[in-house]
Formats: sequence, structure tokens, C-alpha cells
Amino acid sequence: MILVALGAAWLGAMFFAFGLHAPWWLFPAALGLASPMLVALAPGKWPQVLGVAVLLAVVAGWRADATGRPPPEWSGLIGNEVVFSGRVVSEPDPGGITTSYEVEVHDVLVPVPMAGGGRVLISVPQFAERLALHTTVEVRGDLRLPPSFEDFDYREYLHRKGVYGSMFTPVVTPLAGPGRWDVQVRLSGLRLQLEDGLRRALPEPQGTLSAGIAFGRDQGISSETREDFARSGMAHLVAVSGTNVTLVAAIALVLSAPYIGRGRATFLAIGLVTLYVPLAGLSWSVLRSGIMAGILLIGWFVGRPQSGLAGLSFAVILMSFIAPRAVIDPGFQLSVAATAGLFVFGPWFRRGIQNGARTLRIETLVGRNVSVVLGLSFAANIATAPIILFHFGRLPFSSIVTNLVAEPLFAGVFVASWVVAALSLVSDSLAWLVGLGVYYPLALLTWLAEGTATWPSISVDAGEFWLATALVLLVMAAGLPLYLRQPGWQERPERPKRFPKRYAWSAAGGVAATAIFSLGLAPLAEPGELRVDFLDVGQGDAVLITTPGGTRILVDGGPSGYELLRELGAVMPHWDRDIEVVVLTHGDQDHVAGLANLQERYRVGTWFDNGESVATPAFSAFASEVRNRETLAGGQSWDLDGVRIEALWPPPGETFDSTNEASIVLRVTYGQVSFLFTGDIQGDSLLRLATDSRYPSTVLKVPHHGSKTSDPASLLAADAMLSVISAGCENNFGHPAAPTLDVFTGTKVLRTDINGRISVATDGRSLSVAYERQGTEEEQIPGGAACRR
Repeated sequence: MILVALGAAWLGAMFFAFGLHAPWWLFPAALGLASPMLVALAPGKWPQVLGVAVLLAVVAGWRADATGRPPPEWSGLIGNEVVFSGRVVSEPDPGGITTSYEVEVHDVLVPVPMAGGGRVLISVPQFAERLALHTTVEVRGDLRLPPSFEDFDYREYLHRKGVYGSMFTPVVTPLAGPGRWDVQVRLSGLRLQLEDGLRRALPEPQGTLSAGIAFGRDQGISSETREDFARSGMAHLVAVSGTNVTLVAAIALVLSAPYIGRGRATFLAIGLVTLYVPLAGLSWSVLRSGIMAGILLIGWFVGRPQSGLAGLSFAVILMSFIAPRAVIDPGFQLSVAATAGLFVFGPWFRRGIQNGARTLRIETLVGRNVSVVLGLSFAANIATAPIILFHFGRLPFSSIVTNLVAEPLFAGVFVASWVVAALSLVSDSLAWLVGLGVYYPLALLTWLAEGTATWPSISVDAGEFWLATALVLLVMAAGLPLYLRQPGWQERPERPKRFPKRYAWSAAGGVAATAIFSLGLAPLAEPGELRVDFLDVGQGDAVLITTPGGTRILVDGGPSGYELLRELGAVMPHWDRDIEVVVLTHGDQDHVAGLANLQERYRVGTWFDNGESVATPAFSAFASEVRNRETLAGGQSWDLDGVRIEALWPPPGETFDSTNEASIVLRVTYGQVSFLFTGDIQGDSLLRLATDSRYPSTVLKVPHHGSKTSDPASLLAADAMLSVISAGCENNFGHPAAPTLDVFTGTKVLRTDINGRISVATDGRSLSVAYERQGTEEEQIPGGAACRR
């Protein structure tokens, strides 16, 4: 208890200095003035303890004041072109069309030489060569302030990490690679290899989610998925801070202790954490989480949660002395609070769950291991609630419910993800085979996050310091008597009355079979139907055609491989990695970029393009990966499963002034229903095409994202029952243009920027249309409400 009190005094001084920007001596002075009253309330040895507490508070305040991190001198160059040398200090963070790195600045060379210090966040094009950790580079680009978002102060988050500037698509010149014996670089390479293996074995978003759970890295997880996990209270499962390490260690210990004993299980768990931390990245946040896990395990081994909490206090003092600014990092706060909650509230929740199960006579269903896991989940949620509310302004009511299901799933997925990742080093086929089973709990986690993200939550303005302080004090006041009278972690309840296990296993099997049937068969088309999915890939085109016999034709790939893979994962069965035909209508980036790495994840039969090359990095990457391409021109046609596929454009041997006019145009006919896929055709090419007798169609993919380059008469000539526009949300080109939308007044128009993914199915006679979001009339006009993603 003494060490806990000293830790509280230390953290109090730190929070006063950092959180309130108060003079560093204010908290020690207040504590010293209050000491006589505290001594009167608790006589005995407390005068000496309070004296040490005041001294520690003085040291903490001084340390916090001394480590205030002023912005580096070069931050005054914001808005100028800057050239600097530095070292890559982060692993690649892939986005839609760029990959980001943090670069530690060594020397600024242009516009004026000056000292380095601090970091710059650089975003390079997605096809740029991957930069290894600790590579020395020279960077030239426009220096900007880091971005900040309406619901998250990303700039302040980066400032806490020492990042004071950003550059978008700078020129990066590698100067020297990392050292040959750099252990961190070797571990980074192995980790990235394991992550790539997981993504090859699983569809998206499950592949990236699996990597996030296995390695605690949320890089590559879409903003929509990340927001769903945050709104449902499940963000900690894939937190970069690695707070899940503590829960994983505890779960591993609970599951192994009944078989090898508490002592051996403790050392086994410590060994696993020691191996896991380097593979999860030797960042400060991961090391911190490993220390927290070690403290929890030692507390378990000793059998006294009080000892563990004292150890936690000592570790907090030591870590924040080394890195004082860690105390204002959300990850640090959540790690400390969650670990403390496991010690203080965990045993009580565990006992309560066991007593409740005994009362309801379901002890077999809720055994000791299950009660411990659920107790830890409840405890972590209670302890971290004030911090989540302070930093994010939202506390989901669903978090306790979701985590009751998510935590057991998480434990299984964590282990299975590592198995799949390890198998990928040996054989992608074996990894894919095991991944078939891992997909279902991952899909259930995703479904759970999506389904509960809209549940009510407590909402306040983020940064309400005094409200958060009051809630922290309330949780501490509730925890103090529970902490002083712990029921013990290792006591065993009385032997429960037997509950027929066959009923439990039958129920679990029925639930699992229903989930597998629903999740696995959901993407399949109805028998005898042609299905066309207009994929929501942003500012670009990508369409997946599935014939009644299950043959798949992909027309274009959009501007981003990540977006394309997420969309394909949503519309194809998770076990299916075959796309029989890919058609690239023309080589512009918004059509070809997503295809460059498609072969890493899917088996493609035949590739078609229009035979023309484009001098861009995206097309060069595509051409280097796909060498067996065939040219498709007007007049060619073939039949697949009763579906007629015809190329209407471009005429064989004809050349054009622009890549858009040379776009392949496909007509797909099934029974009485036809689809016209027009790529980006425009100008005279569109006028000539509109005179073709095969041009009128039931469904029209509007050319060139609905831009004003399309002749209105040509669009009307299609006489389409449904027109689909593929465009990016709030894109910089103004697509779709107002004159083009006016052409379709009074007819049915759907847009991927407003409606998301659009699916059209037909039996050859009628159409069935489904889409993700319902757009309002205001959103359907240019200048209306912002489109939603």
C-alpha cells in the first residue's frame, strides 16, 4: 500500500505539470500543506511515507518541467520546400494510395542549414520502393503541418511522438541501408513477412485485422473498420499501444495453469511475452505493455494482487522517470489503468460471475477459466472508462457486452493468427487451409463491431479534465476497499453440480454451424443469376461480374490495392481466390493501380487490356507483375455460362490522342438484360460508339465517373433503366458534374460516393438492386450534403 501511495503522488505531480500546465512545484506544495491533516487521519508510519511522497512529487514535477519538448528549429520552415537528411524510424504504414514513414531529422540542408531533431511524417506513393527501418535517406519536399481531424487531434498525437512536420509525396533518396547486424531491423523484416503471410491467407478486411490482433499494429486497417471497433469499445484488441498484451498473458496463464501448475504456467507465460514483445516491435509502447504483463504475471505467481499493484506503481515511476511525457500518452494511461483494474476489480468480478453461475446452476457452462477471462474483461472496462471518455469523448454502452464475446474470440484468434503466419513461411497453401477456419471468428468480430457501433454511448467533449479527474477518483474510491480485501486469485470454488455437457456442446455446435453457414454463404449469388458488383474503391472504377456458373470477371481495379482487396473480400466467398478474367479498360492510375498486386492474393486466369502502355509508376508496376496480357479490341466476343460478353471498343489497329478515348467498352448480356461498361470513354469516341446498334443497354456504367466530358445525347442514347456512377467521396475533380447529372433527371441513378457498393442481380428478365447506403435528394446534387464513407 505504501508503494501504491508513492506512485499516486508521483503521477499526481506529473499530471499537474503536463495536464494542467501548472508550475511543477504546485502539487508537491499542496501535498505538503495537506500532510498534517492526512497524518491526523492516519497516524503511525504515515508521516514518513508522506515525507517521501512529497519528495517524489518534487522530483516528478522537476523531471516533467525539465523534459518539456520545444519544437525543433526547423519547424519554423513550415510552408517552404525543405531538404533534410535523416533516418527512417518506423515501419511502413500503408494507406489507400500512399505509404507513410516517420523520419528522424539529422540535418536540414535547404533552404538554410540548421540542426535536426524531431521527426517528419512522409507519405510516399504506394508503388515507391519499401524503405527498411533505420535506412538513412535524403528527403526533398514541401514541409507542412501534420493533419488534424474534426473528431481526433491527430496533430497533437503526433507532437507527443516528436513529429512536427509532414510531407506528401516528397522525393526520397536512400543514402545508406541499416546496419548488417541491426537486430531491430531483422525483427522488423520478419514481422512484416509474417504480416504479409496473414494477408495472403485471409481475405480483407480479416487479413489485416488478423495481423492487427497478432502484432498489435493497426496499420492498413480501414478507417471505417477502425471507427467501428472504437465505437463498439473493442479498439484495444488491435491497439498499437499493445494493451492487449496484458490480457493475452493472463488468458494464456489461466488456460495453461490447470495442466502444468501455477508456477510453471507463470514462467511459461513470461517466456511467451518475452518472445512476443520483440516480434510485435521493440517500440516504447510495446515494451511498456510487456512490462505491464510481467507485473500481472508476477502478482499472480505471488498470489497477492496487492504485491502486483505495488510492482505496477514502481514500474510506472521508473518508466515515467525515463520518459516523462509517456504519462500523457493515451496508450500509457490505458495500459496502467487496465493493469491496475485487473488487480483491483478482477478477482471480485471473477467471484461474482462464479457465484452467479452457481446460483443459476450453469457452472459447467461458466467454468473457472471462463469466469476469470470475463472478470478480467469487466475489470479492464471499468478501470479504463474515465480515460476513454477523456481522450475520445465517447464511452460505448456496448463495450461490456461486446467484450464478453470478443475477449474469448480474441484469445483463440490470437493463437490461430500466429499459427497461420508461421505456416505462411512454409507454404501459402497450408496457411490458406488453416485460414479457412480462422476467418469465421474474425468475421464474427467484424460483424460484432459493425452491429454495435451505432448503439447509444455516453458522449462529452473530449478533454474534459475535471470530469475525467472526478471519474478517476470515483473509481479509485470504489476500488480501495475492494483492493484491501481481496478474495484471492487462486482459490477454488466448491465442486459444482454437473450440468449435462452434451446440451452445452450441442448448443455451441448449432450456433457455430449457423454462423459458418451465414458468413460463408452470404456472398454467393442466387442460382441462375448474373451478379454485377460496382465496387466502392474511391475515385476510380472496379466492377466484379459473377456469371450464373460462378465464373468471375473483374473490370478495372481502382486507384488502390487495399480498397480493391477489401471490396473483393466483401463480395466473394472467403475460400475462393480465383478470378478467371481481368479486363483493364485503359492504363490510367484510377483503373490500374489496384491491379498491380492482385496476383499476390488471387489466382487470375486471363488478363486483357487495350494494348497501350502509360508512362506512370502504377502502370509500370502492373506491367512488371503481369506479363501474359492479351489485347482486347472491338469485335471480339465470347460466351461464359450463358452470358454473352462483347468488346464494342476500341476498333482494332486505331490509335487515339488520349488514353480515355482508347478505353475498352464491354457489353454483357444475359437473357433480356444487358450491361454496358464504358471505362472512361469520351469525346468523339463516345459519339461514334453511341451509333452502334448494341449501345443501348439496361444498365449503364456512366463513362469517366460522370464527368462533363460525356456528350449528353450519347448518354441518353444508352436508354438505360439504371445508371451507375463510380466516383470518390468529395473528390478533387468535381465528379460527377452537374450537366451530366441533369441528363439523368427522372431516371434511376446510383453513385458509389453516395450509395457505397452497388450490387445488381438479374435472372435475365428482371433486375434486383442493392446498395450499402441510402442517399438523400440533397446528396444527389452537386454542392449538396457531404457524401458519406
